[in-house]
Amino acid sequence: MTNLRQIPSVDSLLKLPEAQRLTEKYGREWTLSALRSVLQGLRAEPAPEIAIPGDQEILTRTQNELEKQALPSLRPVINASGVILHTNLG
Repeated sequence: MTNLRQIPSVDSLLKLPEAQRLTEKYGREWTLSALRSVLQGLRAEPAPEIAIPGDQEILTRTQNELEKQALPSLRPVINASGVILHTNLG
């Protein structure tokens, strides 16, 4: 198992300028949630030979997580079933 003491704390990461930029862009709660998710993933990695990534790598992973979550979830769909959908809009 990885040495969990080497994983930085959430508070220390949030004080970094990169984390401040993420907080400004995505909001504190959303950034905090993504950061906790990334750190939880680090704690769950079972291989002892994997080194704990540095602060910058952790924040990069957090930014990637936030960008992935920010993608629109609605996609255009073509109704090819032959059924006309009524929207009740007029």
